[in-house]
Amino acid sequence: MRLYHHQDQVAGFGFSAGPDDVFPVAEAGEAWMPEGWQLGWHSNPGWELFFQAAGSTRWQVGRRTFVVPESGCYLIPPGMRHRLVGSTDAAIHFYYVVFGSAVVADLAPGFPTGSPVFHREQAYALRLPFAGLIRSISLAGSQRETTVEAYARCLAATVVEIGEQLPADRTNIGHPGALHARDLIEDNLSHPWRLDELARLSGVSKPHLIELFRRAFGDTPQQYRLKARLREAARALHESDESITAIAMRLGFSSSQHLSTSFRKAYEQSPREYRAGRSV
Repeated sequence: MRLYHHQDQVAGFGFSAGPDDVFPVAEAGEAWMPEGWQLGWHSNPGWELFFQAAGSTRWQVGRRTFVVPESGCYLIPPGMRHRLVGSTDAAIHFYYVVFGSAVVADLAPGFPTGSPVFHREQAYALRLPFAGLIRSISLAGSQRETTVEAYARCLAATVVEIGEQLPADRTNIGHPGALHARDLIEDNLSHPWRLDELARLSGVSKPHLIELFRRAFGDTPQQYRLKARLREAARALHESDESITAIAMRLGFSSSQHLSTSFRKAYEQSPREYRAGRSV
């Protein structure tokens, strides 16, 4: 095996198993890259899982282009050529892994092996197992391979769960009205958007907007707004020391208890417990 640093990398490292290595993952890494970084056409011998920890990136697979936002992911099958077209932020932070064949072969039914590209905008659950995987690879020890395999299987199982819970992201082919309403919500998460207000500003009727939103994002506008606010709350809890009360007020929740109740329903843990887990 070998450890390496990416060209132009600000921080982080990559891992690659040698041809004679028997290891649960073929490649893995974590990187912070500067503004304007690109990655040319490439493919991998195994299934590649990519998680956007910070910032957002734009990728091309064949003729299709899609954006992976913060806390989003993609999974690409072996041999499929793809490239990083560019980033939409000053700097980006991401994790990636190329699974070993045994990990994929033993997965529970439901792994999206028949899909050309598995792309999800909401994949926060991958953050902690990815951090654990990278930490396990970077630390030498007699149990490293066992620990790495455990985290790799956790990541793969989480992909299955995300695929069952979330519909495919189709934002690149969404109706302009739905996309505009989505942008209004994302640009002002604290605003108490009403359905009639979103519909009027997006140029469609209320029933039509609900239909378009469900078709593009799998949720009603109000459901999407709640998930977007919780996504921002999760990011703030993981990456800052902002108080839970301050986060709740900034995102338009009536109280910290209101945020905690909604957060627990979505993440099956309290904001305090989620924040405690960032040290993993």
